[in-house]
Amino acid sequence: MQDYIDKNQVEISPETPANESRTFYIPHHVVKKQKNNNAKYRIVFDGSSHSPGHSSLNEVLEKRSNLFPEILATLLRFRLHKQAIICDGSQAFLQLTLNEEDRDATRFLWFRTEKDADGKTHLLNDILIYRFSRLPFGLIPSPFILSASLRELVSKNSDTYPLAAKQLEGNIFMDDFVMGVCTEDEASALYSEVKNLMALISLPLAKWATNSQRLRGKWQEENVEFKAITEVLGVKWNTDEDTFQMSDKDINQNLLKPATKRLLLKSVAKFYDPLGLFAPTILVGKILFQDTWLSGVQWDEILPPNIAKQWNKWISELSSLNNIGIPRWIGLSPSSDYSLHIFCDSSERAFGAVLHIRFQEGKTTKVQLLCSHNRLAPLKRITLPRLELMACLIGARLLNYICSNTSLDRNAATLWTDSTVALNWIRGDPNHWKTFVCNRTTEILHYTTPSQWRHCPGSQNPADHISRGISPTELSSLDIWWDGSDWLSQHPDNWPTESDSLKEIPQCTAETRKPKVQPLCTATFQPVINASYFSSYTRLLRVTAWILRFLNNCKSKHRLFQELTLDEIEKAKDYWILVVQKQCFPVEIKALEKSMPLPAKSKIARFNPFLQENNLRLGGRLQFAQVTSEQKHPLLLDGSHHFVQLLIRHTHVRLHHLGVRIVLSELRSNYWILRGREAIKRVIHGCLPCRLSKAPRGTQIEAPLPADKVTPCIAFSTTGMDFAGPL
Repeated sequence: MQDYIDKNQVEISPETPANESRTFYIPHHVVKKQKNNNAKYRIVFDGSSHSPGHSSLNEVLEKRSNLFPEILATLLRFRLHKQAIICDGSQAFLQLTLNEEDRDATRFLWFRTEKDADGKTHLLNDILIYRFSRLPFGLIPSPFILSASLRELVSKNSDTYPLAAKQLEGNIFMDDFVMGVCTEDEASALYSEVKNLMALISLPLAKWATNSQRLRGKWQEENVEFKAITEVLGVKWNTDEDTFQMSDKDINQNLLKPATKRLLLKSVAKFYDPLGLFAPTILVGKILFQDTWLSGVQWDEILPPNIAKQWNKWISELSSLNNIGIPRWIGLSPSSDYSLHIFCDSSERAFGAVLHIRFQEGKTTKVQLLCSHNRLAPLKRITLPRLELMACLIGARLLNYICSNTSLDRNAATLWTDSTVALNWIRGDPNHWKTFVCNRTTEILHYTTPSQWRHCPGSQNPADHISRGISPTELSSLDIWWDGSDWLSQHPDNWPTESDSLKEIPQCTAETRKPKVQPLCTATFQPVINASYFSSYTRLLRVTAWILRFLNNCKSKHRLFQELTLDEIEKAKDYWILVVQKQCFPVEIKALEKSMPLPAKSKIARFNPFLQENNLRLGGRLQFAQVTSEQKHPLLLDGSHHFVQLLIRHTHVRLHHLGVRIVLSELRSNYWILRGREAIKRVIHGCLPCRLSKAPRGTQIEAPLPADKVTPCIAFSTTGMDFAGPL
């Protein structure tokens, strides 16, 4: 912490922040890393920590995309160059300055410090509020900001430092620089360009390492520290011998501990082998761990004797891996004529692929192991031909990955398998096979062509060892793993050839897709009787109830012979409601049964219907209304069905032949009839009593008017007026 303060990477915060909403206090703790007898301490700032109910700093910061290259891709490119150089940017994140308005978001608490006359730092009781003036490592956007800054630096100075720009464009992982060139002169020039380029942003470079003897001599003259044995992205590299080695894991100490499932997993997880160079040996530990799941042993239980015996034998032999050195440089020069060979294989326990590169060095043909990848077979049993096909898929993906991240040409690849069934699947039409085989062959043919696939004998397949595993003591002398099959270094005329018997394999037919026959007829729901034969709702229900009782008596030992009960009448009514819905809404019911959306043209889609006890009910928004469930979600019926018309007529008569609105209101307490108003009008219009009561009455013809009312005359012909008063 004092180092941060002395280098002005942190500063004392002002008493009042410029913006309260952009203020955050980051918790921190110390982490101790013990390596051999040395302990290294570092401070971790936890940007993901937060108080209950509040967001953490990392949750409100923008993450952005990951600009760093993948570790495997970087290591593959690292193996393609004769001269290799690595270095590390010292405190790379802390070389980037934070804007003034962003610094209060990185506050933290620490003690006031002072130094005595001897230069020792002492902590006082006062607690101060510090904040970062540089970019801290624990924030979620920090890796992106560092990568984007370095890319911008390289892009702006690519003309001045062309060699460094070409190497650093895709070979910087966090603060690790992984570079490679072909010659000693290029190595010296690359060192100078990289050092001068990083000096532009005052980024000191440390932990230098190289296999170039000339560059080592230059470093000794300049007093540059470098290591003979170091790590490249976690992989141990012996620069004197220019070989990769297995990192020391001290797993042998586990022999003194009780063998448990937890210890087994902990030991297997310690292996770091991104290139898959030691995959055959690591597979043994993975298989043993899978066996613990099959045995049902718990995490802290002692392993069964058969597993514990294999585990102790495997652990005791692991130290022999430290003596294996794999050449870092595969020996390929830019002018070399090369070809890629991917071998695929599977067993009942695992499957995978291994890639060898074959090239000419003068008149000599050499073969080198580049990388491999394998997986455990799933616990759910899969047939061996399918596992072989999955191994081929791993090989195709591995080829695609390597060619996409390096300069190697995919057209120079040949893929080998000892499975004749998988080979015939790949060479056939993917649509001819079942879904499992079809999907995988389609992806395989997306990365490769059928002509690139060839057959090799199982005994000459290097991938056999990453599907079955091999003990650590046998791995170092396993030439077929490190150098490929013997015939691979010979002329192609001596390579395995295919016999005519491979063209037709009976086992292939097991995965042939069967043609689907779509019937032209459709199933319909037929009721026990035809409702159109009845004109009475009550009589229809009673006849239906008698039929249902008869059917029940045929199936049951306890037969009924008394009069019909109300429960049987209700079941008959429920039966006809189900008949109406199945006949009128078959598509909708089938869609709802499969939890699929209703067709857009469905006449009930707008009602948001749902199924409840095989009945189709209306949706709606009355879930919390203080009414019965039948009123919230009434049954859906079609007004054109004969049973529904009988129901309407029965309700109309029961209500003493009232009008449309009253009948509709009564029915909607239990049913929602499509176009119900129109259906009720049709029924009432055909009701004879209603038509008789509303029929027009007869009218009486009036007699002729009297003659004196229609005969014209002058005034006062029949009427006089007395002007003189009474006589």
